[in-house]
Amino acid sequence: MTTKGNALVSILVLLLGIVFIYFFDGDTVPRSIVFLCGLTFVVPALILLLSTFMTSRAKQSAGYRSIQIVCGVGGLALGACIMLLPDVFRPLLLYPFALLLIVGGAFQILLLSRKQRPVDYPAWMFIIPVVVIIAGVVMLSVESLRNPSNERWVILITGISAVLYGVNGVLVSVLGRQKRAAAAATPPSEEKPKAVEEHRSETKAPEEHKEPAVPETASSGEGPKA
Repeated sequence: MTTKGNALVSILVLLLGIVFIYFFDGDTVPRSIVFLCGLTFVVPALILLLSTFMTSRAKQSAGYRSIQIVCGVGGLALGACIMLLPDVFRPLLLYPFALLLIVGGAFQILLLSRKQRPVDYPAWMFIIPVVVIIAGVVMLSVESLRNPSNERWVILITGISAVLYGVNGVLVSVLGRQKRAAAAATPPSEEKPKAVEEHRSETKAPEEHKEPAVPETASSGEGPKA
């Protein structure tokens, strides 16, 4: 994910967490979330069915077409049940919320790791994703949170964790951009000129130590002239 993409996702998660915290004690957020979950099944199912019936049978095999129809009808039926019977599915919101917190915290740790990014982030930035993961694990472990009467606490924990995740994600993008700009602005190191000078000195060294040419002497067979 790019720096701008991470910042945009973090801001959206931050705003969503603020909404959760503001409406945690009411009935609006759970019903709205259940309704949106139903839409996530209904809309793709309708698109799948429309594309199936609008495509000619010659381009699709009978088995593939039947699988598309079954998946489309099943998704449409499930989405309609979720939208029409929200109170039945509201106790199940705990599980996707907890799973999102665990996956989100692990993903942010992956972003902060030096193996994935060339930027060396400070160690204190790992605290928030670890806390988010712990919040998700606690939501799955505490049985009292599964009680419908404690639904508002599930919404509140999710909202606080989302705000923390969003703030940390924005910091990741800002610090990463600043450190990359600082690294690009630093002058090049002097190691390269030094290496060039050393290479030149090494090439000149053999020339300086060359032995002087010995003048040709007269052959030993010729004696001194009288």
